Amino acid sequence: AGGAYVPLDPAHPAERIAYMLGDIQATFIISQTHLIAQFPAILATLPTVLLNTVRLKYTPNEKKFIKSVSQAHHLAYVIYTSGSSGQPKGVMIEHAAVINTIQAQIKLFDINVDSKVLQFASFSFDSAVSEIFRALLSGATLALNPQKKLMPGNDLAATLLQQKITVITLPPAALRLLPHQKYPHLKTIITAGEACSAELMQVWNKSYRFINAYGPTETAICATAAICSAEMVSKPPIGKPLANVTVHVLDKYLMPVPIGLSGELFVSGQGLARGYLRQKEPLLNLLVMYLTMDRVTVYIKKTSSLVTDGILSGNIEYLGRIDHQVKIRG
Repeated sequence: AGGAYVPLDPAHPAERIAYMLGDIQATFIISQTHLIAQFPAILATLPTVLLNTVRLKYTPNEKKFIKSVSQAHHLAYVIYTSGSSGQPKGVMIEHAAVINTIQAQIKLFDINVDSKVLQFASFSFDSAVSEIFRALLSGATLALNPQKKLMPGNDLAATLLQQKITVITLPPAALRLLPHQKYPHLKTIITAGEACSAELMQVWNKSYRFINAYGPTETAICATAAICSAEMVSKPPIGKPLANVTVHVLDKYLMPVPIGLSGELFVSGQGLARGYLRQKEPLLNLLVMYLTMDRVTVYIKKTSSLVTDGILSGNIEYLGRIDHQVKIRG
């Protein structure tokens, strides 16, 4: 239809949801009765489509298709992140950026029509976008479950076994709670969202294909990823950039640091967001201009991540935050 969507988690505080709705100036809301009922103020001010009350007419043999009006440069979605300021900011992602990430992940994660991808992340996080469209754009099966079946630990383990899941993406905190046992159908484990320790990786990379991924919301889900082989024993790197993405390790003067030394990670290329919603200068608030060694000016995304470029492997190694920011409760 050409519109952009904004996922809202009903578990979030009402004040945060109200702020985001006011910021995005939503045209209407798509929800369900039991979810929207806890927000009467929203019902009173915005047109609402309740999926559990709508009957869709569908004919299996119907050959009429609705033509999409969306273009590559149109907005696909806006996802809110607290970022470094603590105030929710809407990150605007275009179709071209997210498609670039998804296609790169499908290839890197080896997802195909025989894969069964678990949808684990909250819909309000961009990792859910990755899980959903990695499956749908590759012909794989997407496994949707109620929250109680996704609780880290025995509940999640049972879901993996019963539903024959082949690909999972988990933050290290959730993977750490997953019982270390045999999962006959599981092939690939992807960690993302926070730093993964060497100890946690070593528990899983001997039996499964283990990938450590990295990327701020502003880089359309993911910017880099590393395949951590069974022989790897040190802390997993965050890897190399995805297709059509370039990474830069720079000092405080935006000059490249020598290989092996630490610097801040900057990202450029196809996967960058358009900017922040409702900002006076949305692009400049997100990116900085950078003159490459080839004398070409590009926009680069500041990540506030301290990294080093591996001398032998060429993999980017994550060292921590340069601003000492700490993530609390996701």
